[in-house]
Amino acid sequence: MAVLDIVVPEPADPPADLVSRAPRRAPGPRDRLVLVDNGKPSARVLLDLVATDLRTRLGFSDVVMHSKPSAAKPLTGEESARLAEGAGLMIAALGDCGACSACSANDAIQFERLGVPAIAVITEPFQSLVARFAVRLGLADVGTTVLPHPVASRSEEELAAYAGRVAAVVTAEFAGSAAPPEPPAGRAG
Repeated sequence: MAVLDIVVPEPADPPADLVSRAPRRAPGPRDRLVLVDNGKPSARVLLDLVATDLRTRLGFSDVVMHSKPSAAKPLTGEESARLAEGAGLMIAALGDCGACSACSANDAIQFERLGVPAIAVITEPFQSLVARFAVRLGLADVGTTVLPHPVASRSEEELAAYAGRVAAVVTAEFAGSAAPPEPPAGRAG
């Protein structure tokens, strides 16, 4: 008989304390870029493209890619603490369903709690879910970058354009330059 694990992305209780966003600043030469790949289709490709772009824009020389065994489970506290050491920025991707969007937000909030700026990359249909979930986790204004849904079926050219959007948002937030206007929602192409 098969066992089915049902994952409900809702915390049991609201946190006792609120989380403050980590200070945003231009990364230094010793800051590491931490990318959390949750295993969703196209997540790693998107994050690799973002890393390439951010190396050019912000000068990150050290990039760590962490692959989670499940998109439907957040990082453990121990994983977050280990990955946060020396990190200047964390990007979690890809939230393109309910559980994985909530877990990407949770991962980002864990890093913020540890003093590391973080962004969760999610798709449009899950914005309100992430907003509600973030409030319950103590950080209502968790950083997100929102992409059109779905991402998994996009071409390499579309993924490169999306990576540029993510990198532009990150650059604007962390280095103070202006992000380009968001293109209209829907299928790129």
